[in-house]
Amino acid sequence: MRAMRPEWLTSPATSFGAVVAVGVALRVALLCYGLVHDQLFRVRFTDVDYLVITDAAEHMLDGLHAAWTSDWDLSGLLGNWLSASTSPCWPDGCLSTSGGGSPFDRATYRYSPLMAVLVMPGVIMRRQLSGSLGVFATSLWFGKAIFCLLDVLCGTVCYDVAVLLFDRPSSNSNVAAAKSGRASRPAQFRGPTTLSPVKNAAKIAIAACVLWNPLMINICSRGNCDTLVALLCLLMLRSFLRRSYVAAGLWCGLAVHVKIYPIIYAAALVFALWYRETSLKAAALRQASGWINSLRYTIVAAGATIFGAGVPTLLSTLAYGHRYIDEALLYHVGRLDHRHNLSFYFYGMYLATFGREASRPGRGSGGTSSTESAVAAVHQSALAKELLSDYTTLGSSAFLPQVAAMLVVAWSLRANVGQALAIQTVVFVAFNKVSTVQYFAWYLPFIPFVLIPLMLPAASGSPSTPSPVAGFILSGKALLALWVIGFVGWLLLAKQLEFDGEDRFFVLWLCSLFFFVAHVLMCVWGIAASKWHQRRVLTTHLA
Repeated sequence: MRAMRPEWLTSPATSFGAVVAVGVALRVALLCYGLVHDQLFRVRFTDVDYLVITDAAEHMLDGLHAAWTSDWDLSGLLGNWLSASTSPCWPDGCLSTSGGGSPFDRATYRYSPLMAVLVMPGVIMRRQLSGSLGVFATSLWFGKAIFCLLDVLCGTVCYDVAVLLFDRPSSNSNVAAAKSGRASRPAQFRGPTTLSPVKNAAKIAIAACVLWNPLMINICSRGNCDTLVALLCLLMLRSFLRRSYVAAGLWCGLAVHVKIYPIIYAAALVFALWYRETSLKAAALRQASGWINSLRYTIVAAGATIFGAGVPTLLSTLAYGHRYIDEALLYHVGRLDHRHNLSFYFYGMYLATFGREASRPGRGSGGTSSTESAVAAVHQSALAKELLSDYTTLGSSAFLPQVAAMLVVAWSLRANVGQALAIQTVVFVAFNKVSTVQYFAWYLPFIPFVLIPLMLPAASGSPSTPSPVAGFILSGKALLALWVIGFVGWLLLAKQLEFDGEDRFFVLWLCSLFFFVAHVLMCVWGIAASKWHQRRVLTTHLA
């Protein structure tokens, strides 16, 4: 049975450089289109969050300029910082107390100050070119170009990860070699020479899945900053596969500082590390040394992660005080947002938040829509009040099934860390109480690693034996169709709700449930494909 690889991938004319060049061209074209679109249409192509980041960079630049020109002194700062009574930087932060601005002066800016730093050169260019033609567009395209560049780097790192997965011994092949008493083979399958064209095609396909992905191109071209987090997580995976655990911990820590969610990868990486280091030891004494090495590597990686996350977080807190902690950290822990939310939790959030407002004295009468009146009526019942009064607590406890599902995935796929991170991210996004389109950028760069079992044919076995690859491909296409139907349906209903003012809350909730089920089925499919791939590798090497 043929594997899932188009003919153009195995062509000698197809190279990784050509795939990158096409990806860059697509992003440049969409960047140019976005500048024109914003001038012609009422609904902007540029992401609203990108405008928030550029405005925050303006405030941050003013603050840095004020600190530079003032008499503000750093002497004794670190010694007094931990003492709230003597520190000149708490609770407002050093740069705020120096008389300058803060990126958190911009309402709804809830990111690390590093995000504002990335787009700050564009702000500086706009100020230097004030009065010139196209000045307004200067700061808009510069930051977008940075995020597009980061997205292209995601594709190149994915290619590097594919090289590590295909051209170096895998954990499964090493385990099989240890069990059979033979030396480990140089690749996952026998016959690396005969399979090298197929492996080259798989590597290019993995890069193309990221560089040519229309969703990824759209997200970064609109100015979304989540490509930075995706790049840091991919660098973490590449370092882990190279057994550079300190570097992997540093990348993971920096990613956690930028966005909190990469902390979910800790369990998968620890399980994979212990599986790799202990399962290669056949004798009892050597296996004990493997456990010792695993513990040592885990402690070192954990220390590097704490350092990578702690240093920029400490500096940000030192600069901007409690506002950074409240806006960039605590806000995301207890966030409840029913707008633009694909999660099935959104409807309960809407009833809980708007319903409380509608049921207040003086609300729910006169000038309210039918939807608002219905929600207010719902809140008049004692049962509804009891169910919805503590929805904040329910939202905070939503992480329990989320964590449980992620731990199951991390343990089940500990032998295939790339696939574990991919499915773990999908589970996190699907079960999260807030999920937007931008969250797709968190797992889309990892999805190609789940397709690995379908890209390489079995190296041994009887030709008459039916291969499950065709079944996996067919079921994968069906699940992808379900995902697209759910997503497009949600967009259409959201458009009717947001722009046309139609009451589509309940139907939109049903669509969110459908979309959630599609995500869960895709995770089950990915786990099944990964486990089958693992058994095939073991069977091949033990044969």
